[in-house]
Amino acid sequence: MSPTPDASLKPESQDLQLLAIEPWSPAPGTGTPTHFRLKFSLKKGGTAVTEECKLGYRDTRFMCPCAYCVDEHTGKRTLTLEKVPLEIKATGVSRVGRYAVSIAWSDGHKTGIYSYETLYQLCQTAN
Repeated sequence: MSPTPDASLKPESQDLQLLAIEPWSPAPGTGTPTHFRLKFSLKKGGTAVTEECKLGYRDTRFMCPCAYCVDEHTGKRTLTLEKVPLEIKATGVSRVGRYAVSIAWSDGHKTGIYSYETLYQLCQTAN
């Protein structure tokens, strides 16, 4: 699976907030999270709503927007899904201002900054 964000799903940045991002496992009780559970607050038709979604670690790592994973000049993805370990794990998540998060991964990668809009678009295409 290689999710591709759809620009038409992008809410206005001032109307979108990430309320939570936490580890989640589709197999409760295994103790090994393989996904993020995300909770967003956004405006739809002038009404504030809350939406939740789940993103797999591997798909999220593959969609890293950093210059190592995406060519800065062409915008072409240079990271291939085959290069992302099947058992990739998130080792840390840090907020970046009020617009993004930085995710550290078990493969040592930690330079990607995922904007709330990017995460929301990934959720829309993955669910």
